[in-house]
Amino acid sequence: MPEEERNKVMVNQKMFLKQMVEMELEKVNKLEKGNRELEIGMAMNHFIAGKPLNDMQFTDLKEMRRMIEEKLKEFEANIKSWKEELAKMNQLFGAQPVTTVAGENIQNVMQMVPWSMWDVPTKSS
Repeated sequence: MPEEERNKVMVNQKMFLKQMVEMELEKVNKLEKGNRELEIGMAMNHFIAGKPLNDMQFTDLKEMRRMIEEKLKEFEANIKSWKEELAKMNQLFGAQPVTTVAGENIQNVMQMVPWSMWDVPTKSS
């Protein structure tokens, strides 16, 4: 094999190995990020259970705040989507728009449901 061809093969092998190493590093980074989120999630669960956050560092608290804000955005997006779906259902069934589920508007929700509690089949039926 001529010298020039051997150099090309070496370059190709080096590039291949470099790409493989980069791909594995990406996997490691994703796993580290996932583990970090699990750790912060566990710390949040401990806090919710009443345990203090005294041993957490400032960076951990910042990460916890970021995760909470992300979850809040997800919840807000879900609520918006549900409200839009509810509005579409109201249009289909001709019901009055429901602004809340509590208090006087519960009747509106009940009117939207096409069946009553008594119509639900049970195992004994």
